[in-house]
Amino acid sequence: MSKPLSNAEVLRNAFNSFLSGIPNETTREHYKAIILHFSRFLRLERNKSYFEANGADIIEWRNDLLKTGGAAGYPEKHLQLKPNSRNSVENKTCAVSAFFKHLRRPSEITGESLIASNPVEALHARFKIEKYGSSKKVGLETFNLLIAQIDPQTTLGQRDLALILGYFYTGRRNSEWVRLQWGNIDFNANPVTYTYVRKGRLTSTDEIPQVLLDRILLYCRNRWGDNFRQILTKDSFIFTSFRDDKGRPLTEQYVWKLMKSLASKAGIDPQNITVHGLRHLHAKSCLDAGANIMQVQARLNHKSLATTQIYLSALEGQKNPFAGQLENMLKTIKLEDKQARSIPKKSAEKKDTNP
Repeated sequence: MSKPLSNAEVLRNAFNSFLSGIPNETTREHYKAIILHFSRFLRLERNKSYFEANGADIIEWRNDLLKTGGAAGYPEKHLQLKPNSRNSVENKTCAVSAFFKHLRRPSEITGESLIASNPVEALHARFKIEKYGSSKKVGLETFNLLIAQIDPQTTLGQRDLALILGYFYTGRRNSEWVRLQWGNIDFNANPVTYTYVRKGRLTSTDEIPQVLLDRILLYCRNRWGDNFRQILTKDSFIFTSFRDDKGRPLTEQYVWKLMKSLASKAGIDPQNITVHGLRHLHAKSCLDAGANIMQVQARLNHKSLATTQIYLSALEGQKNPFAGQLENMLKTIKLEDKQARSIPKKSAEKKDTNP
């Protein structure tokens, strides 16, 4: 007969199960740090475990974040902390609440919940925050300055240009675009489409604008040679590191650093430039190109907005009517390499094989 698990082991298993359900690596690490910090606060300041937490503990933790930046959960004297903003406190509270909701679900082993209630729900008031309130907006003029810093004559520059233009043309989140694989592109579709994994591990399909596809194909040919279509497999990542030959995809952190570097070269304050800002720019540019607000929200997959849920699939998998207008908004160097343009279709070709 196996020995019953201790409360600490049960909590650890639940914690690992919770983290495994978060597909995005950056988000997963962010939630992990927040939840561990709250756990330390409970242990050091309240002498409690997660199973014993109540609304008063949540309030005290939030107050400490507002006043000291969470020093009670980080007793190390060498750390330089500063008070959190209300946006930050609310976001951290949401992360902790998500874990408590996970603990409220029936256990796969016992069929019972690990806790009776979510203590975050005991709060009588929450801070009202603006979604993406801290995100920096990027205008078209600024974006043109950024991409002008990329040398399109080098293979590295061609990769970075295709990468950055991708955020503008598609409106995808950092994680949704940087890990694009060759097999994600369907050359048999008309127009050509690509698939990506969005929040909630849901798979979506969208058109890949011709001008963006041309940039990707030019980069691939110069990176892997004229026979790149035979070299790349369906699992090959498009945007890979130049530091090794193992085909590792670029990281979200790399894109973040690249954006900051381009801003510095353009004489723009890097603090005012974010990758997510390109998502905002895509939305604004689509509006300027004639889209209505519901179409834009559908393109961004904002499923959490109840008023637009019925429009979520409005543009998915269909021709993007705004791609041409978006192209006219940019001042990029025109593609001259005709050999890199669209791959001719083959009647017997399937998506699962190498185009």
